[in-house]
Amino acid sequence: MQGSTAGLSDRAHASCARQALSGERVYALHLDQPSRVSLRVAADYDVAVYVRRDCGDEVSELACNDDLEDARHAGVDVDLGVGTWFVFVDGYDSDSSGNFTLSVSARPTGPGCRVPPGRRGRGRSPTAADVAVVEAAAATATSCGCGRAPRRGYPRPAGAPGRW
Repeated sequence: MQGSTAGLSDRAHASCARQALSGERVYALHLDQPSRVSLRVAADYDVAVYVRRDCGDEVSELACNDDLEDARHAGVDVDLGVGTWFVFVDGYDSDSSGNFTLSVSARPTGPGCRVPPGRRGRGRSPTAADVAVVEAAAATATSCGCGRAPRRGYPRPAGAPGRW
C-alpha cells in the first residue's frame, strides 16, 4: 500500500533510528490467529518501521528497523499473537519524511497451521494463498488516538479470517 509521512507530526518514538524523530503514519493490523508477519517499506527518505502492541506505549514495541538494505528500506519479521497490532512507518531524522510503499505478508503459526501443498519454497515470499489471516482492508490513522482515514480495500483470499 502507498502512503506518505509528509506534513505529519512527530508523536511516536522508536527503539531504533535514533528514536525515529519525524512524523509517522500508523496502521492497525488485526489478527484472528497467531502469525509470522513480514513488513517491508521502500521510501524516498530515510525510513523506519516498528510494531507495537499498544499504539501509545513505546514499551510495547516488539520489533524495529531503519536500514534493511539501505537507508531508504526498512523491514521486520515478527511473530504476533491474536489481536490488534500497530505498524508505524516513520523517519530517522526530523526532516526524514515523504512517500513510501508498505508491503505486508503473513503466515499462520501454531498447531494446525500449515502452508498449502505446493506453496513451500526457500527464499520465496508468501502468496495470497499462504496468508489465510489477513483480510485486506487498510485502516490508517495519522497518529495513535486520532480519527481514522478512509478505508482502502484490497483483494483478500476467499474465506480468510482477520482484517486490516
